[in-house]
Amino acid sequence: MAIRRRNSLPTFLIPILFLVIVGQLIWWMVFFRMQDQSMATMQQELDALQLERLENLAPEQPDLEETELAIKTDTGWKIKEEVVRQRETESQRKRWMLLSESLFAFAVLAAGSYYIINAFRKERNLLKEKELFLNSVSHELKTPIAGVQLNLQTLQKRNLAEKQSREILEDSISQIRNLNSTVTQLLPGEWNSESGGKRTADLIAAIEHALHNHKSLIESKRGRIHINATDAHLSIPEALLSRALSHILENSLMYGPEGVQIWIRTVEHPEHCHLVIEDNGPGVPPSDLSHIFDPLVRLDNHKGYIKGTGMGLYIVQEILHQWSAGIQAEVREGGGLRMNLELPRSG
Repeated sequence: MAIRRRNSLPTFLIPILFLVIVGQLIWWMVFFRMQDQSMATMQQELDALQLERLENLAPEQPDLEETELAIKTDTGWKIKEEVVRQRETESQRKRWMLLSESLFAFAVLAAGSYYIINAFRKERNLLKEKELFLNSVSHELKTPIAGVQLNLQTLQKRNLAEKQSREILEDSISQIRNLNSTVTQLLPGEWNSESGGKRTADLIAAIEHALHNHKSLIESKRGRIHINATDAHLSIPEALLSRALSHILENSLMYGPEGVQIWIRTVEHPEHCHLVIEDNGPGVPPSDLSHIFDPLVRLDNHKGYIKGTGMGLYIVQEILHQWSAGIQAEVREGGGLRMNLELPRSG
């Protein structure tokens, strides 16, 4: 995607730039070390010339025993020990100064690189969040808009009885209400908001609302829905639970075959409400189960012939996690997919 290409280039260049600068620092240290050795060699040559000059002056100045640099011994002139120690101390001081300056420069470079890399990483994450948001908008709005469009086209092209026309209009109004509710709760930050609508949910009502959202799709696929669920009072807003269930049902209906069957049932559990939704669709390979809740993920066997954004199950997981609920997917015996939802009870 374009967003990833935009970020990959700077992220790729930063380590290279870092290595180049580190290489320059190392070369700088090596260069000054070589220069220091060269200066030491030159000093030795100068000392040798100075000692040779003193040896040549000995016949002319027999009383000369010592200078600031050298002292006369039984074996000849030699550089004074204190001069040698002073030079070694000065050389060591320069080496430590060079090392400390190099370490300081490296620390500044490392801190700057860390800051730049973090800045690029934050920008990349921000762009990714924007991308996810736009895909969420597309996914959340397309279902009610498509439903209203289908209803209006039906009214336009067919001469229906008054009762049928009224039912279609009521369904369109319901879809528009769903659209309005979706818009008001569209931002991810609103997924844990308690404002607007019921703050709790009745399980059966949420299931019926989710099924009503896909009434046209169920009819077009000739789907059969089997419900064997016990009602429960849940501590999650009904609008959000209905939306999550709606996404799960939409996946089963869209990817399922003609005459797809969907089973919705509850399983007894002492701590939470365990809801199971399963279908007899194509299912998901076991190796892909851990990725179906990732954003923008569509399986290879679903690409091409069914339109989608790969955001539905990601939205389901985010909604449920915001309300201390959980969801797991597994392969259904006999084919299809099973969704296990753990929903918090109210009170």
